[in-house]
Amino acid sequence: MLSFNQLEMLFEPGVGLDGGVQGEDPMVLLEYSDDGGLTWSNEIWRSVGKIGKYKWRSVWNRLGSSRHRVFRVTMSDPVKWVVTGANLEVAGGSN
Repeated sequence: MLSFNQLEMLFEPGVGLDGGVQGEDPMVLLEYSDDGGLTWSNEIWRSVGKIGKYKWRSVWNRLGSSRHRVFRVTMSDPVKWVVTGANLEVAGGSN
């Protein structure tokens, strides 16, 4: 059993669009599945950072435990998005 303590993702910074509602504050959606992608968790939303926010990180904490977990990440807006880094903090458990 593994305990998923934190997922941190870094995206190309400042990709929000200037003006208009869509794309002004792009959001990223995280979901996870413990059955190989047949069913998914509730949606967990985080901001990617508005235009000009160059030191932004998207962080999810306390993601529970599982033996076989798959993560899925989706962007909310039609903006260019590039993942520049990711870090998953996992602790090993028992049985």
